[in-house]
Amino acid sequence: MERPQGLVDARARLRLQVLALVDCLWPGLTAHDTALGVRPVLRNLFSTKTGRILLGLLAQDWSPQRIGTHDTARLKALFARHGRQLKVTVAARILTRARESLRPHPAATAGKPALLAALLATLETLDRQVAELEVEMAGLLPHTEGAKLTQIDGIGTVAASGFVAFVGSARRWGDWSKVWRGAGLDPAGCQSGPTDVNLSISREGSAWGRRAVLDLASAACRKPGRWRDAYQRRINLDRKPPLVALTATGNSVGRTSFALMLTGADYDPGHEARRRHCPTSVSAELAVGKAGGQAG
Repeated sequence: MERPQGLVDARARLRLQVLALVDCLWPGLTAHDTALGVRPVLRNLFSTKTGRILLGLLAQDWSPQRIGTHDTARLKALFARHGRQLKVTVAARILTRARESLRPHPAATAGKPALLAALLATLETLDRQVAELEVEMAGLLPHTEGAKLTQIDGIGTVAASGFVAFVGSARRWGDWSKVWRGAGLDPAGCQSGPTDVNLSISREGSAWGRRAVLDLASAACRKPGRWRDAYQRRINLDRKPPLVALTATGNSVGRTSFALMLTGADYDPGHEARRRHCPTSVSAELAVGKAGGQAG
């Protein structure tokens, strides 16, 4: 299965460059500070039509001060001309942030609108290519062992396809621990004796495999649920660095995903809760795992 991650990575880097330009042209537009109660004006500049229109206005050399001269009715009319019916509450947030924005120094904005316009054009091309590839892969994924992975909330075609491309046939591995080791994610000091949990991962396996597992975990952690809770608990309570927390969570997400590939079963969100409260189910699961390893 073809890997779309290169295009997705390029798009992510391009979006970061766009946001850097936006910070120059409109300081504070994307500001977010939970402690101070500061939230971004929009949930996402790229995935919402309102956000894309704002980006387009900045690329046309609109300043926040110019936007701030509008009242609610005029701003709604401006967005309506671009095909967006703006809500009064959203219009009010945009106007408030525009009027409170610091006026950027001319040297910080010189040439930036034209550069932003060029980046947005390239980003539009990438969006189209990624969308076309996702449609193609969505048709291929159901015919692989990873057909059930998108049943997990948050995991889409791209993350599932990357994981399937790395794993291939689950039966050739037989056991999740082999996949984990093959991706170079097991502790560097892993041996027959006790493992030092403070050691870093070995990184002796496939860099592509590590990326596939971590992308899968990242996708699962974006949605509310046990994996996001586990990730946040490792960061907030255990004081683990974000990458360490994501890697630990990836072990759980990957294990579940591998089991779906190996058995072909539907994803059951309540399985883990029942397993923790039913010791016999743990023994049964281990028995199934051993049987699967022998069959592989």
